Amino acid sequence: MSHKVPSKKERTVVSEIMKDMKERHEIIFEDFVKTLSEELGLFTGIANFSGNPKIEGFGLERVFSEPEFDDHGLTVEFSRLIDNLEGVARNLLEESSDARPEIFIGKESSPEYVKEFSAVAIKFLDEDLGESVIFSLGPKRMNYEKTYSVYSLINNEIKEVIE
Repeated sequence: MSHKVPSKKERTVVSEIMKDMKERHEIIFEDFVKTLSEELGLFTGIANFSGNPKIEGFGLERVFSEPEFDDHGLTVEFSRLIDNLEGVARNLLEESSDARPEIFIGKESSPEYVKEFSAVAIKFLDEDLGESVIFSLGPKRMNYEKTYSVYSLINNEIKEVIE
């Protein structure tokens, strides 16, 4: 897969998100997922599983505006996925790498719950936040090149912050 160089706008969005993280040494979950979801046009979530699980997700309306979701059955299946967001996040945490973003494409992907959809995820471990995963879910025809490049940039920024 060729890797797209993140645009200036994408770098600015990620830099602003990471700047906030550096200042507070924590991720503001709600703002983070909303900004990332809007940039990618996908349902995006972040989950932390130290202590009481904390999970935030945003972008359902944006995903449901995609033509695939004119199919009622697909809309119901994606809704079930979101209703089980903690389980999805835990599975993505287990399946993901902290070395680079992982891409899970529909039935070809190992997490069976993503069957008709795709996911991109990265995990990280921070002594303050614990084990966490950032992920985006959407139709199989998502823009993988853009999503992967943004996630790679986030992964590099996270590594700089926590090392």
